[in-house]
Amino acid sequence: MAVVISAALAFDGKPVIGVDSGGIRPPLSNLQLLALIRVELRIPLCYSELWLGRNPPNRHSPQRNFKELLRNWQGHCVFITFEGIEGSGKSLQVDRCRAYLLELGIDCLATREPGGTDFGRAVRRVLLSTNGCPRESLCELLLYLADRCQHLKEVIEPALRKGLWVISDRYQDATRAYQGAARGIPDAEVESLSRQLGIIEPDKTILLDLDPEEGLSRARMRNIASQSTAAEGRFEAEDISFHTRVREAYLALAGRCPQRIHVVDALGTPDEVFSRIARLLDEWRSRDC
Repeated sequence: MAVVISAALAFDGKPVIGVDSGGIRPPLSNLQLLALIRVELRIPLCYSELWLGRNPPNRHSPQRNFKELLRNWQGHCVFITFEGIEGSGKSLQVDRCRAYLLELGIDCLATREPGGTDFGRAVRRVLLSTNGCPRESLCELLLYLADRCQHLKEVIEPALRKGLWVISDRYQDATRAYQGAARGIPDAEVESLSRQLGIIEPDKTILLDLDPEEGLSRARMRNIASQSTAAEGRFEAEDISFHTRVREAYLALAGRCPQRIHVVDALGTPDEVFSRIARLLDEWRSRDC
């Protein structure tokens, strides 16, 4: 349906905004209009930009000055993802991040991909099992996106609507790095499918960076120690060139999205690595994230 946007942004706290859609002109807040414009222009949205039915909880009346509203609203971050190659320590640091935020009185939810829903856990077994059957790269991509779509609708978005911070162990950047760069699927295909499914961007991403040799060594030692993780070692079985492409893709993404993706050195003890992450969390909180 074609939508014609007409707006007069009144900065005296009285937005006069409407959307012309077949003669129906419901009033929209300034935030709703901004998000709608970004959707129409195909600009990726983070979750803070999808509060179309209401404002973020306990924040910013729509009757506030628009410039002040926008400035404060852009600093509102609730959806954080952790990314990195195999063995970079994401799962451990996600748990520590959740515990740290809870100690600070911030309600949060930790989840993961694949496997954040019942559907996702079934998909995870197919995707990661070392005994799994061969599959085409595009089929693998579609399975990951199906898991993400279900995860987003069933877990992530409901939690964010409740005002929780959500921390996800892997998300969309993993697909860009693994299925896109490492498997060779063109970026345009990944992004087109993701847009059709309504996949949103996180507010902040922590990229745990580690040399692939070190990461694989850690991951394979972990699999030797745990039968359950060994059964999900499909990607650890890939050769070093695959993991090098994944790392390079992650770093390239960080270079293109420096405001969202923050690279953290994953070399060191868990305490040393978390101290680097905690500084970021504190910075984001101090900026009213």
